[in-house]
Amino acid sequence: MARAPQIVVPTRELAAIAFAAFRTNGNRMLKSEQEFDPVSESFVDCISNKRYMATAMGNNYYGKVEQPLVVTDEDRAAANEAITLVQNDTTMKLLTGRRVSEFVMNLVALIGRDTANQYDVGIMAYLPSTAARVKEAQEVQEQIATVAYSSQYQGQVGAKLTVNFTKIESRYMQQYNCYLVFGTDEHGNCIRYSTSKVELTESGKIVGKVREHIEDNYRNGVQVTVMNYVKRV
Repeated sequence: MARAPQIVVPTRELAAIAFAAFRTNGNRMLKSEQEFDPVSESFVDCISNKRYMATAMGNNYYGKVEQPLVVTDEDRAAANEAITLVQNDTTMKLLTGRRVSEFVMNLVALIGRDTANQYDVGIMAYLPSTAARVKEAQEVQEQIATVAYSSQYQGQVGAKLTVNFTKIESRYMQQYNCYLVFGTDEHGNCIRYSTSKVELTESGKIVGKVREHIEDNYRNGVQVTVMNYVKRV
């Protein structure tokens, strides 16, 4: 079967369409036409970002939508900001020898073009969520930089430690089925621990044991107190 004729639009307009779809879906990237509803505890129909975007381009291959996207000037401004953010972040990572995924490289190649077509929707749909992750990572690094030279080890290894914890970031480690949580105490000393409990991934008063003291090379050698057996006080 022959391919459908290309629908060509300016690349930045397709990026704006991606942000309109992201906004319409509650600032989420919906990949499929169903999502789990925790209230009814069942799967309900929805409209994927990709389908919204394709329809906005005049491509009804994935099916029409009753309420087409409305692309605003705010969407266009957010798209332009995201393009600059992702391009600069990728360039910096490449210059410093850090790994960049093949998918991000493909996305960077796309947003660097003048025009795009309907076959680029699948990649462009991820621009808003990718930019959000980059921005969050940069904010985390800025927070860490403010305490990098003042953080000191807390407690003795094996001893009990109570902390008024402020979360900086938490990441789900699928291979270990737990969250890796990083933050500071009230004096800016860096604390890290692992937990399988979602409620322990947020800020609050915690108690546990000091597992070890490390210099975190991932975070410019900052002194980190690693805890285990963490509980909420």
